[in-house]
Amino acid sequence: MEPSQDPAEARPLDLTELGSVYLQIKSEHDQRKHEPYFTRSLLNLGRILDILGWRPPDSAPSDSGT
Repeated sequence: MEPSQDPAEARPLDLTELGSVYLQIKSEHDQRKHEPYFTRSLLNLGRILDILGWRPPDSAPSDSGT
């Protein structure tokens, strides 16, 4: 089987840019609470980022040992 020619597969998973976009949209979300589709989409994107292991820059994991 030949290696994939997809450039997305050749680079490591970097969620920084997607996470930044998510945080920007989330900060603007308060102004659009009346849009249920937007709210669901934002929540789903947050869940996807969480599953992929992305964390906001200011929420470093704690070393509390729990």
